[in-house]
Amino acid sequence: MQIASLVARVPAEKIVFAFALFAVLWKGGKTLEATWLLVAVAVFAFFHWLFSPRPAQVRTVPRLLWITGVAFILWSVFSYITSSTANYGLDEILRDSSLLLILFWTARKSVSSTGELFERTFVRVIVCAVIVACIAGVAVYALQP
Repeated sequence: MQIASLVARVPAEKIVFAFALFAVLWKGGKTLEATWLLVAVAVFAFFHWLFSPRPAQVRTVPRLLWITGVAFILWSVFSYITSSTANYGLDEILRDSSLLLILFWTARKSVSSTGELFERTFVRVIVCAVIVACIAGVAVYALQP
């Protein structure tokens, strides 16, 4: 149970926030390395939820969200397996499944490790990433030959 205690001690939301910054700033998060990092973050968030003690405030994920999310992933896998046009690849299935796991993990969080609402902290991280990306984009556009 060494791994379980180690996973439970690491603040998972900081890893998710760091990946969100990375995904926005590194080619829009659509590269293969971003996909594999997303899978690793989703697996870590799942194990963090599994091994960490439950706080007093835990929200439940609505059953309709569970059903539609899992149905979408199953439908995507079925499309990937049976499609002759191959318009949906393995990286899309990995990305969608990982994002669904992170959505379920996020839907259960009510308070971040800093004590404020998780959604508020997440929105701040995304806003900061977008501002940095816009500044970098303007600089790249203005300085190009």
